[in-house]
Amino acid sequence: LPRRGRAAGGNAKKTRKKRRLKKEAAPVQEKAAVISLAIFGAGNLGSAIVQGIASSGKLNMKNIAIYDKVLTRAKAAAKGCKARVAESVRDALDGCEAVILAVKPQNMPEVLEEVRANLTYTSPLIISTAAGWPISQIELLVGKDFPIARIMPNINAAVGQSATVFSVNGAVTEEQSEKLCKILTAFGTASLVEESHFAAHLALSGAGPAFAYLFADALARAGVRLGLPREEALTAAIQTLLGSAENLKASGIHPQELVDRVCSPGGITIEGVLALEETGFAASVAGAVSAAFEKNLAL
Repeated sequence: LPRRGRAAGGNAKKTRKKRRLKKEAAPVQEKAAVISLAIFGAGNLGSAIVQGIASSGKLNMKNIAIYDKVLTRAKAAAKGCKARVAESVRDALDGCEAVILAVKPQNMPEVLEEVRANLTYTSPLIISTAAGWPISQIELLVGKDFPIARIMPNINAAVGQSATVFSVNGAVTEEQSEKLCKILTAFGTASLVEESHFAAHLALSGAGPAFAYLFADALARAGVRLGLPREEALTAAIQTLLGSAENLKASGIHPQELVDRVCSPGGITIEGVLALEETGFAASVAGAVSAAFEKNLAL
């Protein structure tokens, strides 16, 4: 009997120790940053930004206000998260530290005028997503004393995977820059770039998701042509693109070298690669990016 008691006690101690180890191994949750943020525009991009921020848990959603002239759109964007729906411009701007203008370029003059007219004593960081609107043009409407950031996110913000670039003017403080980075990294990556590079980034990573979706659809359709069910083909295409992107990112190897690694001498992959080259695949992609670039310059 004593032996059983000691054995039971020993096992109990081991069990408690294992439980402690499991608790210690649990990842530490990052505390949500408290930044008073207003988001103007609940269209595709604005809603994607809201979704990405809400999913990341990096910002306290109770401090985020969503405003859209169409109230039902703002309510739809806020559905399922704790963001507040603002019923007016003044309501949205009340006490905010930063405001994201996720509105169409043609609506910028009106929106900027409303923002300026409804500010009281504070000068929140104005964060513009408008294509074709350089910081200098925004300064003409609100003044050079206003802290202004220009950002170029993409629709993948909805899943926290936007490749966002940004530039700021001289009125942005170090504290505001830090808060800007916290906001942007809540829905993807953030890179500070020269504003002169914005048109190229817009054409590459702004329009790029559409090109990637087209490629995924083309792969899936090719699978269907070979007899695969649509769902099965699309699942395979999506995972192929995901895995390839992750491998490219993690390996640090040049894309062309990875292409060569997949192509065995006399194998099936090299036949497909040569077929793409013969039909001008690379030239088509470059042409698509160039077309988006030229359109942006024309805005």
